[in-house]
Amino acid sequence: MEKNLSCYPPKFEEVPRKYRTPANGRAFYLPIFAVTNKESTRLVFDAAAKAKGFSLNDMLLPGPDRNNPLKGVLLRFRQFAKAFTADVENMFHQFFVPPEERTYMRFFWFKNNNPEEPLVEYWSNVHILSLIHI
Repeated sequence: MEKNLSCYPPKFEEVPRKYRTPANGRAFYLPIFAVTNKESTRLVFDAAAKAKGFSLNDMLLPGPDRNNPLKGVLLRFRQFAKAFTADVENMFHQFFVPPEERTYMRFFWFKNNNPEEPLVEYWSNVHILSLIHI
């Protein structure tokens, strides 16, 4: 969380005072929880959580399937002597959200990222990769 709050421009920021009460009366709060493994702890936003029958995931428009079929990918690896791959860590955090839509990606977190301080309202300036319930 510290990296996301302290980078420039910040990926998450405290909701400015003038936006704490949404102009149109509409906002959406994302549940956030920690997933811990042996080496680190990762925070996960649950965009599939429903409120009044809807979730953030329900409001997203589906796009075309741009993924290559796995069978074709594996067969192409056999065609050539060399192969290249890429790491997509934080890929979705590279897409900034227009200011008028940030109200739908609010969450609560500790002020100044300090668990000793009270919870304050934050919003995301970037696209949040959602957790999908299976």
